[in-house]
Amino acid sequence: MTDVEKFTSDVSKLKKMDRHEHNNVTDYNRLSNPLADLFAKSSQVEKSFANTIFDYWEKNYIWNQADLSEAPTDDDVAKLGAFLAFLNNSDENCELVTDEDWKNLAELVNFEAEDMDIGKLTELMSILVDHHAL
Repeated sequence: MTDVEKFTSDVSKLKKMDRHEHNNVTDYNRLSNPLADLFAKSSQVEKSFANTIFDYWEKNYIWNQADLSEAPTDDDVAKLGAFLAFLNNSDENCELVTDEDWKNLAELVNFEAEDMDIGKLTELMSILVDHHAL
């Protein structure tokens, strides 16, 4: 099982457990923090940078939805999984990352660069170059 597959499975469990505990009612506001924690734990970067990527995903793919009762959808989770793959040096689901996402990820990496491990920074920069984001 890949990191992304495990993450996706864990998200499904998290959603299922939340629905079970709240009479089959989903509320993304309850899921946001546990999901952010799961994303950070699953990533191979510092928690602060993982949180930055999570915040980008949430702002661009969750909070703009009219109805959050089903959030995150399978498509939302797949996108977040693609971002996780990027952080973990995998190309899994990279087709889900748009050109605009790649450019924004490059900006976020550049912003956090001085606080990042040089090996991880080099890894991420290489991926971004491969996707013409730099």
